[in-house]
Amino acid sequence: MKMMITTMIVTMLMLSGIVITGSAQAERTKVPVSITTPDRVESRIGALHFKDGYPIGDTAAKIRDELDYLHGVETFMNSIHGVSLYALRKGLR
Repeated sequence: MKMMITTMIVTMLMLSGIVITGSAQAERTKVPVSITTPDRVESRIGALHFKDGYPIGDTAAKIRDELDYLHGVETFMNSIHGVSLYALRKGLR
């Protein structure tokens, strides 16, 4: 019984030390401004609004639309060379 009480006391002391150390570390750690996302970003597709780094409102829809547009441009740019060669070969016949 005495051993059980001693074990519980040691465990409680260890846990309290971990909690105190963890909270003290959290208070000292500062997030560098260079890696944070601002709440508002101006871009060519308009103003984008963020909350804790995540897009809010219609910002997510704007970003998805822009990605769709960029994927379309990439597809065109990757296929134009092949189409040009095909047209060149067809013209030489």
